[in-house]
Amino acid sequence: MTDEVQSFFSKDYWIAATISYHRMQMQAVTGIGFDSGQAVSFAERIEGMMKEIESEIEPKLPERPLNKGETDYWRIPARPFNKDGDLSNTMVKWMEKTGATPYYFGGGFSGRMQALVADHKYIELDGEIYPVIGGTETKTKGNE
Repeated sequence: MTDEVQSFFSKDYWIAATISYHRMQMQAVTGIGFDSGQAVSFAERIEGMMKEIESEIEPKLPERPLNKGETDYWRIPARPFNKDGDLSNTMVKWMEKTGATPYYFGGGFSGRMQALVADHKYIELDGEIYPVIGGTETKTKGNE
């Protein structure tokens, strides 16, 4: 070999690259030892620990305000009633999507209060009662 070629092959970067390449080839030939059974049991153990931490911490967190997308999801449609006074198709679909149900007050009200309750329609959503007024928000806070 010439001196120029000899000096190229004796440089540190050439030696490092050769050693690195040799190690990659040996790893490709021999493979890596991995105990998949132990990995699965470890993953299950970690899942259990995460659920335990979540059940302990989640109740302590304060409710956060909903973002715009979540607020729009829980907002009553702008036109909840048809001209004849029945619930509109949009309102019915919104109630199916959110799980809201019509709420009817029972008797027990007298006079003016009974007339006030009878004039408005209400929905029940997650245990809370809301009047059906187009475009109003129902839920404004959440933990999810």
